[in-house]
Amino acid sequence: MFFAALFAMYFTIRSVDKSQGLPWPGADLNLTLGTINTTVLLLSSVTCQMGVFAVERGQIRRSGSIFNPARWGLREWYVLTFFMGLPVFRARPGLRIPQSHP
Repeated sequence: MFFAALFAMYFTIRSVDKSQGLPWPGADLNLTLGTINTTVLLLSSVTCQMGVFAVERGQIRRSGSIFNPARWGLREWYVLTFFMGLPVFRARPGLRIPQSHP
């Protein structure tokens, strides 16, 4: 529902601007940053789902070696998810989109 409201706002604002003859503002996109963030987002959803599968098996902790992901439990998958996002969103603040202040 939230995303539906966002899309509705976008299309409404765009149609009003276009009908008044106003130019739609351009955007400078950082392709590298967008690719990294999208990859981390997609892969983190996979690791979270692997953690859910582990809980469904009743496996909270790993039952084998740390180097055998097939035997990992919920904790290992969620720790991996956390560490995947850490470099992108915390350790490299220079890659963040700069905020414009009025």
